[in-house]
Parts: sequence; C-alpha cells; structure tokens
Amino acid sequence: MKHPVLLLLLLLSPCFVTSQATYQKLISSTASGLGGVALAEAPDGGFVVGGVSGQIIKLDAQGVVEWGRQLDSAAVFDVDLSPSGDIFLSINNNDAQALLSVDAGGQMNWTVYTGKPNFSNGQVAVSSAGIVTVSRREVIEKPFNIQQWNFDGNLDWMLKIELPDDTLTGISVADYLGGSWLAAAYNSTGTYLFRISHDGNPFWYWHIAGLWVKDLGVYSNGQLFAAGSFPGSNDVVMLRFKHDGSIIWQKRLQSLIQNTGVATLGTNGDVLVRTYMGNGLAGLIKIDESGDMQWARGYPSGNFGMSRPIFTSDGGVAMLVPKPNQTSLAEIVLIKADAEGYVEGCEVLDICPQYEDVQLDISAFEFSSELIPFFGNIAVELFSLPLDITPFCQPVQLPLPDFDIVDTVCAGSHAMPTPLMNDGAQAWEWEFGPGAVPPVSSEQFPGNVLFTQPGAHTVRQTVVFGGCRDSFEQVVNVLPAPIPDLGPDTLICEDVMYQLDGSLPGDVSYLWENGSSDPVRTVSQNGTYVLTATDELCSGVDSVKVRFFGQTWPDAALQLPGDTLACEEQALLIDAAIPGATAWQWSTGADTAAIFIDEPGQYSLTAYFEHCPLMASFTVDFASCSAKIYLPNAFSPNNDGINDLLIPFGNNAILENMKIFNRWGGMVYETDHPDTGWDGTVKGKAAATGVYVVLIKYLDEYTGEEKWYSGEVVLVRN
Repeated sequence: MKHPVLLLLLLLSPCFVTSQATYQKLISSTASGLGGVALAEAPDGGFVVGGVSGQIIKLDAQGVVEWGRQLDSAAVFDVDLSPSGDIFLSINNNDAQALLSVDAGGQMNWTVYTGKPNFSNGQVAVSSAGIVTVSRREVIEKPFNIQQWNFDGNLDWMLKIELPDDTLTGISVADYLGGSWLAAAYNSTGTYLFRISHDGNPFWYWHIAGLWVKDLGVYSNGQLFAAGSFPGSNDVVMLRFKHDGSIIWQKRLQSLIQNTGVATLGTNGDVLVRTYMGNGLAGLIKIDESGDMQWARGYPSGNFGMSRPIFTSDGGVAMLVPKPNQTSLAEIVLIKADAEGYVEGCEVLDICPQYEDVQLDISAFEFSSELIPFFGNIAVELFSLPLDITPFCQPVQLPLPDFDIVDTVCAGSHAMPTPLMNDGAQAWEWEFGPGAVPPVSSEQFPGNVLFTQPGAHTVRQTVVFGGCRDSFEQVVNVLPAPIPDLGPDTLICEDVMYQLDGSLPGDVSYLWENGSSDPVRTVSQNGTYVLTATDELCSGVDSVKVRFFGQTWPDAALQLPGDTLACEEQALLIDAAIPGATAWQWSTGADTAAIFIDEPGQYSLTAYFEHCPLMASFTVDFASCSAKIYLPNAFSPNNDGINDLLIPFGNNAILENMKIFNRWGGMVYETDHPDTGWDGTVKGKAAATGVYVVLIKYLDEYTGEEKWYSGEVVLVRN
C-alpha cells in the first residue's frame, strides 16, 4: 500500500457485542441555535445538556429527548446533578451570575443570585453537603468568593478569599470525597488551590506556578488532580499530587487551539482529556492513573462549543461537540462512546497527540479569608424548547500523501509534484533530496523544484492529521546534463584575442548566444558569452564574463601622475586613487594610493586593477614659491624714453602700496598703484639726484600674508 498508517487510523467501532450503549446524535432546534458547553450524566443513565445560548436539554439513556428548556437571556456554563436527579446549573444572566435548580422533569425549583458575571465560566459541584459555586462581588474585584448552598437554594456560607494587592479569577470547584470542597483561582503568576471544609474554613492551600487550572478532581485515596494551560499556550497541562504538595506525575498534551482543552477525572482514577486537533477534528484522550496515555480518538467537530468529557456509569465516555462545518453554533452532536472511545456504526479515528512530561512547581502562599454575608435575588424564566434529534455520523475525509511527479528529469531542470489528496491536513512536509532547490518545503503545494545533482532522488511527502503522520514517496531519476566548462569569469590584462573552449566528449551539439555552433570561440570584446551543449536527452548551459583591461578602464593610463615641479616650501602630495585601481606599489615602498614627496628625483608607481598592473615613472623637481620683489638700482627721469620711471615688479606678489623717502627720511611720493611707477618729481618739480629709500607693501600669493619690502634706488639725470 502507498500509505498504510492513515488507512489503519480510520477504524470502525468493533463489531462485537458490548454492554455499553454507543451512538452519535445530532441535536437541533427550530427556536434557537445550540452550542453545548456543559454535559452531565443523570441518575437514570441519561444526560443533561447545557447550552451556551441558554438551553437545558434532558436525554434518556438511549439519547432520546425527554424535554428541552430555553432560558431567557442566559448562558449555561456548568451543570451537575444530585442523586435525586435535581439539576444545578451555573448561568450568566445579563449582568449577573446565578445558580439555577431544575427538577428531573424540567420544572424550575429555584434561582439564586451568586454575584457579578464570571466571564471565565464558573463551575458548580454537588455533594451530600450541598452545592458549591465560585463568584465575584464585582465585575473587576481582587477577591473571589466560594459559596455553599443547600438543596433548597439557601446560602449556608460565603467565604471571601483574597491575596495582598493581587487579583484572582475563580473558576474551578470540586467535591473532595464528600467531606470538603476544592476550589481554584488563578492570576498572572499561576493558580491558587484551596481545600475548604463544609462550614467554610480553609484546610490547606497551594500555589501552582505558571499554570491556569480550570479542572479539579480527587482520587479515591485523597490525592489531587488539576488540569489547565500555561498562559498563551494551547496545550493541556495535567498533574497528580499529594495534599502535601509533592508531585506524582505531570504531563503536557498537545492542543492546537487555545482554551479548547479540558480534563475530567473519573471515579476509577482515569482521566479524559478533550482537545481540538485542528481541521475539524475534536480529540478525546484517556489517561490512566499513572499518567500513561491509554488511547486517543478523533471525531469530526467544530472548534467552539465543546463540553467537558465525562465517564458514564456503564463504563463508557461521552461529550458534546458542535456539528462540523457549520458557520455558527446552530446544532450540536452528542457522542456516547464505549470504554475505548468507539461508536458503533460511526467512523472514529485513532489520533496521535504529542504527550510529554512537564515541570511544575508547587509551594505555599499567604492569603486572607473571611466569611461574609451575602444577599441577592434574580428572576429567570424557562420556556419550552422544541428539539429535533437524529442519528448522526459524518465520515472523515483523510488527507493522503499521494502525489504525481515525473520520473525523469535532466540536471538543472525543474519538476513539480502534484498533490492528489492532501487537503485538510494539519501540516505538510516535503523532502526533495540533496542538491534540490528547495531541499524541503512545508507548503501544501510546493511548486517547481530544481534538481541540480544527477542520480536517483527520493521525493517524499508527509501529511500530518490528528497528530499522526503518513508518508508517500517516489523516485525521480536526474540525468546528467552535458554542461560545458568555459572557466571562471576573467579579466585579460593585454588587449589580445582570447579563446573560449567548451568542448565535451561524445556526440554533443553546441550553440552560442550569437548563433555559432563551434564549441571553440575567439573573443576580443567585453561581454558575457553563453554556450548551450545538447546530447540526445538533456541540455546544459555555461556562461562566462570576459573583460579586457583596455576596454574596461580606457582612461586609466591618462590618470597616472606625470613630471611635476613643486614648491620647495612644503611636501608634494601625489594621489593615484584612480577609479578601478585596487592596490598600489610605489618605488618608495609605500602601498597606499596617496603619498607625500619632499625630495626631488625620479619616482615609479605600479597601480593594480584587480590582477592587472599599470606602471608609470615621473620626475619631481622643487622650486621656491614664496613672493619676491624686484626693484631697479637706478633710474633717470630725463624724458629720453629710457628708464624714465621707477617701476617695481614682483614674483608671486601683488603690489599694494609704494612709498619713497629722501635721505633725510621725508616721504616724497606714495601710491596704491606701484605698477604705474614714479617719474622722479615731487609736487610737480624735478626731484634732486641722489639715493632714495623705497618701501613697498605687497601680498604674498603663496602664503597669503601681507609683507613689506625696502630698498634703495639712485635717481640720476644725464
């Protein structure tokens, strides 16, 4: 067979005769949508169903409706019965929580107000001492209240429990072997568990760190059972422990949807766990008193509106689930199964939830409590509820891992596996073998897969449903493709012809991207060259990028340094950071792009462009760049056209002012335009012959400084 595991999962109820009545019944009403969240067995072997929309339904032991009632504006959260058959229900009615009593015939006995709405769905428990409930006085209140009522609806006592500066949400209660009560409340740190006497006094109390307990139970030897979940987790966490806080076992059971897991302790020490496995499958799991899983079954279901599972007096099990595939809580299904979880005539799956040990810590804590008075009343009405109930079995369409895929491909080609029946799986796992791209996938439809390595590839699909795994595989033969080898991408340093050779042995044809069919090709231009080789079955492709230095960096040589004349006043910076250059080697030993030169001489540089060198040699000379002023030592202003004016000039200097003084220190001439010169006159008269002192102010263009120059000149007249 292709997939033996999941085929074995789909099991019909055993054909042998059993003393336990088994059935699945669909319950519906023309008056109201139904959502069953509470289920309890009646003393006559029938059932009482409580609905989240406020329905109360009584069925006999064969699953036949005896009566139905509809509450006005109320929701039922929990139900329990007395040995006489009276029914006690925890309900929310508008803005109040209440305890409702109905007799075995569906007539109201009484209703009492218990507190503000408990949106965590407070439980109710019944023993010979009376009825116990949990409540709160205000919608947002730090303490929580535990109440004991007698069977006439009168309050025996109310115990208020609170922690210093912390808030508690009470939800769970249970009978402690007829002699006392268990109650639990939780907050962000975990759960607080109390044992309380029938007169309202706490015996002992424990804190279970990190766990929100929603289900309680007591073993026949007085040991305790608690179940709940970690905040933010979907799984059901269970533990059995002694009343001194020592743990016997602690387990975690997989649940895919948060708040869908609950657990019930039976009188023989077994535990029933209800969870949701996803994809329209409710799970029912039996755990023995040692914490070992006995069996796990799956039933078609929606994921909201399931009841707590119960053990029945005939040794079977029962629970409520919403009708599968409905868009609202319109109809519910009562499952009455045998001791192994099977229903005669209906398909029931074996499922495989993850089940493992977990670590929890239990410790004592401090709290305060007091008995307080409590007064309140509430009016609740019951109406007749028309009901239809019919046998119901819905087959499960199992997801199977079958798929189609081609059996042969060429290396470097794609193939697409086509799933045939994997709809509805909770997870898909694909494996395509080494060298495949991708090698694995978690998609339902993985799409095209690239096979790169020749050889036999085992392609496997595994589907997960109900936590169980089933696999199917096929072999894909990947043929080697004739892949030419053109070598790595290359840079040619010299502008010469370059030969590409993609030749392969055997009968192979070739095709270049330019249409050429010769496996050998000579190229001289930058470009990417692609060659396809084809044999009888497959084709292979290789490409190579070829670059020539002169075409890649055509102007590189022009950017190398040349002969240079530099100012001797400072070192010369030569920067050879040419675009494309990756390394440098100077004749000085430097290996950076830029260097300073302060000595004249010949220098050489090798710049590397990847592995290609480019060399240059150049000479550096130095000369002074500071400003200099030049002044004639004599001039003769006699109008003969020769040397008639005294005109200074400068090198790297801007002349700004000139002053001329006679030998006694008197200034005879001044100008801001020295380049116009002095004509040898003073106030329009010819100056006397002799020596004059010249003072010139100028700007040094090299340094940017303003400076003064002084010198002497001789005025002569011929």
